[in-house]
Amino acid sequence: MEGAVETLKAVLFDLDGVLADSFEVWRHLVNDKLERHGRRSLSSEGFTAVWGQGMEADIRMFFPGLTVPELQAHYEENFSRHLRHLKVFPDARPVAETLRGRGLRLAVASNSTPRIIAETLEAAGLAPLFPVVVGAGGPLRGKPEPDVILEALAGVGAAPGEAIFVGDSPYDMEAGERAGVATVGLGRDGGRWRIERLSELLELPPFNNGEKG
Repeated sequence: MEGAVETLKAVLFDLDGVLADSFEVWRHLVNDKLERHGRRSLSSEGFTAVWGQGMEADIRMFFPGLTVPELQAHYEENFSRHLRHLKVFPDARPVAETLRGRGLRLAVASNSTPRIIAETLEAAGLAPLFPVVVGAGGPLRGKPEPDVILEALAGVGAAPGEAIFVGDSPYDMEAGERAGVATVGLGRDGGRWRIERLSELLELPPFNNGEKG
């Protein structure tokens, strides 16, 4: 069951598909690895079906025999080569600046590694707005496990009932629910609220009338 919003102190964001569109960055990155393994590249449609699933699932589906550290090393070493494909959503900066102006603490909780998150935020011009960045890897399992969200909550000093998590994938929706955080689906059902544009986040009840439900 979705967590209740008590006193809102923090807003957590997924990165890919929420603050920036790195779909093509990741498709080219995964295809680079597939080609090195003599496997067929994924079309945009084919990659959509596995987008956001995390490294453990990538290994099960595409790279059996690899370890998470091995795949992580490839992703980190080659990610910047494909950053030319990154697109930044135009309302990401205004929304983040508005939330920070209201005294809310912001964090990114992503299935990417911290290094890749940092490179993406830097390329998108958003790095100064997100002082807390949590990525999967090491002891932190990727979504739909709740680990990165719980770690981000600790980083901003907020309880589950004091935060909202914004995501765009089924993995985000499940992870938010398992973490006990009220979740907003960007272009997706499954959370407490659904929005179609990031700017609509500011119109939701917790940002206007302190809804506790």
